[in-house]
Amino acid sequence: MNFRRSRHLAAVGLVAMMLAGCEVGIPDISPFGKKAALPACPTVRILPSAAEITSFRAGPGRDITDIEYEARMAGFQGDCEYNGDSPDWTSVDVVVKPAFEVGRGPAAASRTVALTYFVAISNFHPDPKGKSEFKLQVAFPENRNNVQVVDNEVRLNIPLSADLQGPDVDIFMGFALTREQLDYNRNRQRGRRNAAGGR
Repeated sequence: MNFRRSRHLAAVGLVAMMLAGCEVGIPDISPFGKKAALPACPTVRILPSAAEITSFRAGPGRDITDIEYEARMAGFQGDCEYNGDSPDWTSVDVVVKPAFEVGRGPAAASRTVALTYFVAISNFHPDPKGKSEFKLQVAFPENRNNVQVVDNEVRLNIPLSADLQGPDVDIFMGFALTREQLDYNRNRQRGRRNAAGGR
């Protein structure tokens, strides 16, 4: 007998929103009247060093007046669904809907921003099939320079085996950054830690 069972993702990470761990979908009742064990969902994290992006206009200036836009991956919602026969699940479907906060900077030349973010399964690294990039077009209404946006669902089907169970899968999300943008994020995070008295 084949079952499809669903759970809410437990979102973790620096800026992830914590979601309830309750079960949804088909009740977890086996044909024999006992509650069937349902594994935890794969872990989904927002990569701290790629959780933000700052775009400066062309040129050497890196002051606040040179910023075209800033964006932050503010969290996500998600679910997972196991496929196959318990306990030998054959795959897990993961659905995530990332949320963003986007700000238009003083150097912006238009009222639209094109963002690129990635979703990667670290267990499959360095296989390129384990990472995908997604485009998000953000438009600022008149008289508004800050918006919150929730993108469409990202759906992943992850094959499982005796060597890879659902709870062992690690999924990371973040912005696709240039080397300069990544260094900027790391330097800013270091400055925040120092300002807070950390190391």
